[in-house]
Order: sequence, then C-alpha cells, then structure tokens
Amino acid sequence: MGLTDTLKIAELFLSLQGEGQSSGLPTIFIRLAGCNLRCSYCDTAWARDTTKSGTEMSIDAILRKVQQWDCSEVMVTGGEPLLQPVVNALLQVLLAAGYRLTLETNGSFDLGATPPAVIRSVDVKTPGSGEQGSLLLSNLELLRKKDQIKFVCVSGDDVDWSLAFVREYNLTDRCNVILQPAWSKLPLTELARSVITSGLPVRLGLQLHKLIWGAETQGV
Repeated sequence: MGLTDTLKIAELFLSLQGEGQSSGLPTIFIRLAGCNLRCSYCDTAWARDTTKSGTEMSIDAILRKVQQWDCSEVMVTGGEPLLQPVVNALLQVLLAAGYRLTLETNGSFDLGATPPAVIRSVDVKTPGSGEQGSLLLSNLELLRKKDQIKFVCVSGDDVDWSLAFVREYNLTDRCNVILQPAWSKLPLTELARSVITSGLPVRLGLQLHKLIWGAETQGV
C-alpha cells in the first residue's frame, strides 16, 4: 500500500471536536464512506451507502488536503473506517507527517492492525441502538489508558446496561469511559444523575458541535 492507494471519503473538514475526551479541540475530520451497521440514532446515515456518497481520494491527495490547515489534531471516522482496509496505510502516513490521530470505530472489526500511536475511540452499541452485540469483545483487550469507549444511550435502560457493561469488563481500569445521550432521545438530567450516582469514574459526554451549529449541519 502506498500514497496512490485510494479511499472513499464522505467529507473532509476542519472544525471543533464535538465528542469525547478531546471535546472542544480544533480537529481535522476525515470521514470515510460506508458502514456495516444501521444504528437507530445514526446521524451520518447519508454517508453509509458507498454507492450514493463518497469520493475516491488517494492517500497523497488526502494528506495534501489535511496539510492546508494549521491544525495537528486529526480524527478518522465514518461510517465505519475499518470497512476500508487501506485506512491503516493512511494512518501510518498521517503519523509520519506528525499528526495526533484518533480513529473512531464501532468496534466490530479487529483493531490489532491499528498503529499503536493512534488513539482508539470505540463506540459500544447499546440495546437501544438496534446493534447490540456487534462489538468484537477481543478489542477490549487492545485498549489503553489514552483510548476511549463511548456508550450512546437512547433510554434509562441503555444507561443501566452501559454501566453494567463497564463494571463487567472493568473498563475504567483500561481506558476513558464516556456515556453520551442520543440527540433528543434522553434527558441530560437523567443521564447526569446516573453518572453522578454510579460510583464509577465515567464521564458524561455531549455533542458540542450540535449545540453550536445545530443537529442537521454537515461539515462541522
């Protein structure tokens, strides 16, 4: 794999990180087209079908686009970026260019080939997502202190399920853990109370970009 290898890109833009432990940081987003899951709350459904969205770009073209911005933080996301195996070559090139990288994945593909320097952000699917059980459990063993796991919760039942999952796999000893409400589905106060009373060092996450620019705006 080299600089001429291509990936199907849904969008590529500079914005603020809206979720997770780096929330608020200026970040370059590389959104790959295509996803193997169909979550009930998906907010990038337009990017899931590679026959309808996405533009073929070479790794070299992606790098040159990224280098137009004065920003060292890059998130590679989707869709599901690991659907396109060439993504690991892209990660290597971006690392060599000096970028701090986060890979956002639904965890249904093996993370073993992901370069160690990349921060892994894994979205564990709750029952309310409709995709419970999609996580490759062996990926939990690959998480480190700098990595993060997110649970997007549709209901109070999702919150209870997520906290039980965190306890069962001792996730707070492995990585950063974030519980986040599905947009407009779960009252913030309800999730906040559950986080406060859980007795666990987990964080409540928000979708900062939606609060700033609105829920339907793309490219932010």
